[in-house]
Amino acid sequence: QLSDNMRRLVILLFMNALTHGRVFTPCELATTIKNYYHDSQFDEFVQNIPLIVCIAGYKNYNSSYRLTSEDGTGYYGLFGIHHSDINSCSTREKKLQLLDLLDDDIKDDFMCFNQVIQNNILRINFFDKLCSPPYVRYVPCRLDNYIIGKLIDPIHKDVFEISFNKEVDPSDILASRHADTSESEGAFNFIGHVMYGMISIVGMLFLNYIRGFLYPS
Repeated sequence: QLSDNMRRLVILLFMNALTHGRVFTPCELATTIKNYYHDSQFDEFVQNIPLIVCIAGYKNYNSSYRLTSEDGTGYYGLFGIHHSDINSCSTREKKLQLLDLLDDDIKDDFMCFNQVIQNNILRINFFDKLCSPPYVRYVPCRLDNYIIGKLIDPIHKDVFEISFNKEVDPSDILASRHADTSESEGAFNFIGHVMYGMISIVGMLFLNYIRGFLYPS
């Protein structure tokens, strides 16, 4: 009889064989989200599209994303839904399965996102921090003939993999990287100022030499 860990491993191998995901561009995903919410909840969610896209960006915009340990526990799908939250995404009409979060039909991902992330103020605040400058870049996108906006694209998309393996908060990793970048930029700016000063001095000496050569006293 298989142990729980072996059973999860077999399930993961089975999912790898069956699932066919899709990797979006930020604008493709934003358009898909807009179309999904257009009928009922569009007005409520359209303003959150940049943040929703950014959250998916930390999962490489990959609908078959998975970040798991050997026993199968971890995060799945376009928005990295934790395996322990999947049951809470089920409805009377449908019991959600892991496979539903790993295929190219992302309606289940949106439904589960609304349930466990969008409606959780702590999780939204967490991602709002990770999706703010200086950790992101802005990408222009035309959703239709009337809506043109800027999407939020994470710069360091690997922070969740690193934090998962090292058990470190992703925001701490981003803060550390930003500090390192700032120090490097500061050193570069200092060197640039020094070089500019040296060039200016050499230029002045050269001009004085030319003046002395052309207009000897």
